[in-house]
Amino acid sequence: MVKDWRPGASLDTLRRAASLRQGLRGYFDTTGALEVITPVLSRSGAPEPAIEAFDTRATERDGHLWLQTSPEFAMKRLVAAHGRDVWQLASVFRRAERGRRHNVEFQLLEWYRIGHDLEALIGDVCALLKHAVGDAAPFDRTPVIRRYGVCVREVLGDWPEHVTVPGVRARFEGAGRHFPAGIGDDELDAALHLLFDTFVVPRFDTDRPTFVVDYPPSQASLARCTVDRDGRTVAARVELYAGEVELANGFHELTDADEQRRRFESELSVRRANGQPLPPLDEAFLAALSCGLPDCAGIALGVDRLLMVAIGATSLDEVMSFADGRC
Repeated sequence: MVKDWRPGASLDTLRRAASLRQGLRGYFDTTGALEVITPVLSRSGAPEPAIEAFDTRATERDGHLWLQTSPEFAMKRLVAAHGRDVWQLASVFRRAERGRRHNVEFQLLEWYRIGHDLEALIGDVCALLKHAVGDAAPFDRTPVIRRYGVCVREVLGDWPEHVTVPGVRARFEGAGRHFPAGIGDDELDAALHLLFDTFVVPRFDTDRPTFVVDYPPSQASLARCTVDRDGRTVAARVELYAGEVELANGFHELTDADEQRRRFESELSVRRANGQPLPPLDEAFLAALSCGLPDCAGIALGVDRLLMVAIGATSLDEVMSFADGRC
């Protein structure tokens, strides 16, 4: 028997959500970006080891299909084909994403700007936040920009590229914190992720947004690499936080198809070693890169989390009509 059929979000919250979506659309209307819709199902899946896609039952007629974890690949194919700024509010799906700030299905706002670098993208995000939720804390305050490497050096005394997993483990032990035995000495990025979430993110300002930039090249994903002010090679990637809540992840997009294929194959090797499913590579996306993706920057922002922070809610269940437990 169904325990509770009622929605998690109140009527007032649903009105706030509708107002937020209206504000987001209004912002893109003023900038001339084109709203697009791309398929939710694909014959390929994201190879990133930290993200698990839902796959559908394979049939002889339909083949093996995957629910999108992001509309990124299809949207960049549109940018490559038409050379236009595009945006989309999409439902996306990720396995094992459950908790106060996680849901297996959620709303992702994703957009791409031709000719933008990371600095211009951050300015664009700030303008959107001001337009859509600028009267709500912490979005009514000027954001802070933090550099990933500097944050790690403040905790460990060295740049990320000079850090070792035993060194990260020792930092946890010295603080009386648990370090998972499953993170091996060759899994530096996993150790750095845990270090960042444990010792850096809790220090972020709670009364203003924080943009994190200059990630290690090994965490570039779909971003190009560049040189920072200290002469270090870093990924042109940015993440947005409101206090400890991660809201968005963006890139100055990589346009080199060969390098992107190399990264995808490296990620598949990790998945293979971990015994994870091996989704087919998106050859259409790689072909679009080969034909020429314009210089652009793009970002994906979690709309449900944005609303949660803007109204002071503590869980996604309070802002989604029917979160996982109510479906």
